[in-house]
Amino acid sequence: MKKRETGINLIILLANLFFYLVFFIADGVKLAVDSQSYIMGAYSREPLYPVLLWLFRIVFGENRYFFWVVLVQCLLAGVAAWRFTTVLRKKLELTWFPLLVVIGLQFAVIVMLRFVANRGSTYCNSICSEGIAIPLFTLFISELLLFVWEKKERNLLLTMLYAVALLSTRKQMYIVLAIMGIVYVSMFAARRMNVKKCMLAIATVAGALFLAVGADMLYNLVHRGEAMRHTTDSSALVISTLYSSELEDADYFADADMKNLFITIMTGIEEGEYSYQYAQSGWMQLYNHYSDHYDNIAFDIVNPAFYAYIDSSGIYSDNEREKCFTQLNHEVLKTLLPVNWGQMAKVTMANILTGFCNTVSKPHRFLNWYNALFYVLYIIMLVRLVIKKQNSSLFWCAFVVLIATVVNAGAVGVMIFAQSRYMIYNMPLIYVVLFLMLYFYTKEFLMKRKMPDKTGGMKEE
Repeated sequence: MKKRETGINLIILLANLFFYLVFFIADGVKLAVDSQSYIMGAYSREPLYPVLLWLFRIVFGENRYFFWVVLVQCLLAGVAAWRFTTVLRKKLELTWFPLLVVIGLQFAVIVMLRFVANRGSTYCNSICSEGIAIPLFTLFISELLLFVWEKKERNLLLTMLYAVALLSTRKQMYIVLAIMGIVYVSMFAARRMNVKKCMLAIATVAGALFLAVGADMLYNLVHRGEAMRHTTDSSALVISTLYSSELEDADYFADADMKNLFITIMTGIEEGEYSYQYAQSGWMQLYNHYSDHYDNIAFDIVNPAFYAYIDSSGIYSDNEREKCFTQLNHEVLKTLLPVNWGQMAKVTMANILTGFCNTVSKPHRFLNWYNALFYVLYIIMLVRLVIKKQNSSLFWCAFVVLIATVVNAGAVGVMIFAQSRYMIYNMPLIYVVLFLMLYFYTKEFLMKRKMPDKTGGMKEE
């Protein structure tokens, strides 16, 4: 039996590795718009991916290291998909049919993104942090599920370590702290763990944040000579805030220089018709207008204006310039968020709705019906598991994936526009889990139909 299990797991691993290596061979290395900022280790970037690129550059040389980075990313994607699949297979006792569908759904999402979305390559082929962040997130969810099911400290520790890696890769990955916190508190509320273990679990959330911040500061100490954090964490929220503002809001700034800076920025935004006032009615139209003009606001107007303001103050150190940039972000948010929260809420809601749509397909007047039905069916199947008090393992799996989806859509929706690139993390997971809920429901339904009645015949329904 043990040899058979090992053999099946090996087949699943080889199938996943083969799938991703096909894309590695077919698409090779793809440089993205953001690639140079990781290669150069820009101030705005978290440390893990730039350090990874630096290490590969040292080992394999300037001309070949991209090849090896992408190869490792493809292998990591295969391993992550294998881990998620085998975790589900073992705990839910999947037979060959549901197992093949679970594998196929994960493959289908990648194929869809590669060909239907017309990206030109998968994320694991690109020199960008998603190349490691997406598989690391899958590994994080896998270990979190194992802890929820088995409550072993080993899985709790691995969940924390994956969280540290994700926090050190992308700003968006602060969502893992919220996911961990909500899941652990829910486990305690459901009496799946006692106070002592719950406190230990919550401590790992704080520990993940502490380790990630420490790694960030150590990286900048070595790289820049100062123990500082990476910058621009709040820049996306600043762009959303400015998009939701009007020129008249300049009166809210007490400092004359900040008021003039805001007037300069808002004049450019309104001249380009980039603010919410120029969006057509409807949440999809608001989202499309915002996402279409985000880069115009950020890179054509705000960044040049901020750096011109900083340089006019006589600050010439690169470190000081970046820290002042962060301070300007905070000043804008402190002043405008309290007065523009109403319009910000509308933009945020449009982003969140789009985030939910992009997690399962895309926002479209026809596809929105499919998107809504998908989530309604998911919730119905989840509630059914609660009411029937059956298959606890599947319920917690569905619950964790739903929490991850809601937190991701919510966090991204607040901070920036919810494009598919930010929503891909949960797409294969939520499709797999919905299939499994439907599969086990159908299996139970068919078994009931075949149950003999008291007379010895077959029950008719």
